[in-house]
Amino acid sequence: MMNEINTDKLEVKNTSQGAELPHLGRIFFARLFDVVITAIPSIILLIFYPVTDWVGAVVVTAVGLLVILLYFVTIPSFFAGMTLGKLILGLRLDRHEKKIGFLALLARETYYLFIPSFILLICQITTIVVYSAMSKNQNISQENISETLNLIQRIGYLIYVCWYLFVCVTIYLQKNHQSSIDYKLKIFCVKKPEKQFTIINEAEPVTFHVHLEDKKPGIIPVEEIFKEPEIEEETQRLEEQNDE
Repeated sequence: MMNEINTDKLEVKNTSQGAELPHLGRIFFARLFDVVITAIPSIILLIFYPVTDWVGAVVVTAVGLLVILLYFVTIPSFFAGMTLGKLILGLRLDRHEKKIGFLALLARETYYLFIPSFILLICQITTIVVYSAMSKNQNISQENISETLNLIQRIGYLIYVCWYLFVCVTIYLQKNHQSSIDYKLKIFCVKKPEKQFTIINEAEPVTFHVHLEDKKPGIIPVEEIFKEPEIEEETQRLEEQNDE
């Protein structure tokens, strides 16, 4: 009968030697730090270039998506998926014997960021289109228009929150703390192994005694104790023979 193989354990063993699965809190704060970094350019742009029309909305959205693409996909593709958040919190991505390239990172961040971002974008576009259509109808009051627009936006935010709740729950329930896309791509988020140093004390050189080798008690053969007297007796005997 063939023995069953636990694929989850097999995948953990396939990660690099010395790799250790991190605490979920460390993964969360690394991602949060990276998201805050990518949000800074959009916030600065909104301060100096407020959105008042379609052009402004398109510019801000395009800049935000471009920053996400550069920060999470393009630049990390040259550094094995490393970002500032992972670097600060001592994390790295591991893909057994395979390079974590541009396409793998693009698929990963599409799942994490681009899909929920496009959900919000579609809701915003839908809100603008519905507002334009309803405002032309004189029979619809402003109160009804506001309620409809708020409903569309709330639906969009609800889908957005549910998406991230789904991602968080799947990572929490998965034994190796992998999301669905990471499980498919066989990518692990692991702790960077700590460097080990060997300290050599040069002030106390190590010496070895011929009879204390390998820290064992000294053992001196009995023959060596009586070796000298035997030589002296033989020398005297030879001298006596020569005198005769």
